[in-house]
Amino acid sequence: MGILPSIGVAWTVSNENFMININFIENLKLKTSWGLNGSQSLDPYQTLSQIVMGRGGNNPYYMGDKVVYGQRITTLGNPNLAWVSTSSVNSGFELDFLRRFHLNFDAYKSITRDQIFSRNIP
Repeated sequence: MGILPSIGVAWTVSNENFMININFIENLKLKTSWGLNGSQSLDPYQTLSQIVMGRGGNNPYYMGDKVVYGQRITTLGNPNLAWVSTSSVNSGFELDFLRRFHLNFDAYKSITRDQIFSRNIP
């Protein structure tokens, strides 16, 4: 479980008193937002070291006429793993003008941290 805050603000400039005499603009809105998204991309207990035992371990040892199965580590644990998080900033504007045109522009930047990848270790 994580804390993933966000905030967004918008200002409809065309509603302001100084825009009353500008007749060719029907709507002008400036907007921006920031947010943090998270993803728990791991299954439960996947961050712990794991072993397989018995026949599932597929490590037979022969002691005379008897087969004894051992155990082996299949994954190494990492207690420092965290949620994958993406921080995003979005900004833009909307403009309606001359009673027939609509212009919408949005720009964004995202940065992802703490990505988790599986690697095979010899």
